[in-house]
Amino acid sequence: VVIGHSRGYYFLAGRRHLVQLRQSRHRTSLKKLSLAKRVGDWLKLIPFINLVGITGALAMNNSESTDDIDLMIITSHHTLWLTRPLVVTFMELLGVRRHPNRSSPVANRFCLNLWLDTTALSVPKSRRNLYTAHEVAQVKPLWSRGHTYQEFLSANRWINRYLPNIPIPKIKTLVTDNWLLSNSLFSLSHFQTIFHHQPTDLLEHLDLHGYPNLHFFLLLSNQENPWDQ
Repeated sequence: VVIGHSRGYYFLAGRRHLVQLRQSRHRTSLKKLSLAKRVGDWLKLIPFINLVGITGALAMNNSESTDDIDLMIITSHHTLWLTRPLVVTFMELLGVRRHPNRSSPVANRFCLNLWLDTTALSVPKSRRNLYTAHEVAQVKPLWSRGHTYQEFLSANRWINRYLPNIPIPKIKTLVTDNWLLSNSLFSLSHFQTIFHHQPTDLLEHLDLHGYPNLHFFLLLSNQENPWDQ
C-alpha cells in the first residue's frame, strides 16, 4: 500500500505516526485561532482595514504550541502607511505583537508580516510559483469588509495554473494608474524603511515593473518572506 488512511487523514506508507502529530497540531491550532479571532475583532475598530487574515501554518490548522500567529492585513486604497502604525501601536498596547530580532518567546505572538493595499492585490510575476500559489490559496480570512477577500483571489487568479481546483470569483479589482501618487508612496516607503529598519533586517519588496503597481509592496516585520520558499 503506497497511501494509507486513518482517522480522516491520508499518509504515505510507513508514516502513520504523522496522524497523531497532525491531530495534536489541529487541537493546538484551534486554541490559537480562537485568540486570533479575538484580536482580529479588535482590529475592526480601525476603519481603514478591509481584511484581516491568517497565513502560514495556522491557516492550515497545523501549528505547534511554540509558533507565532502570522497575519495578513489588507487596507483600503492608499491608506496602508496610515494604517500600519495604528495597528502596530494597537498590538503593542495589547501586548501581543511579536518583535523581530528579540530573544523573547514568540508563542501566540502576532507577526504582522504581510500588508496589502486594495489597489495592488496581485503577487508580482517574479514570485508566482507553486509555493506562492499555495500560500495565496490557504489564506484564511478572519473577517473581510465587502468583497475584499474575493477581490484578493480574483487579482491572483494565476494560481489556477498550479491549483486548478481552487475556485476564483470574477470580480474586477481596483488598480491605480496615478503616476504621482505611486511615486509618492514609493518615496514614503523608503523613508519608513530607513527610519524603522536596520539594513540587515530589511525585508521589503517593491514591484518596479510598471508604474501602476509601483506602490505594491510586502512589508515584513519578521525574518521570512511569505512569498519565498
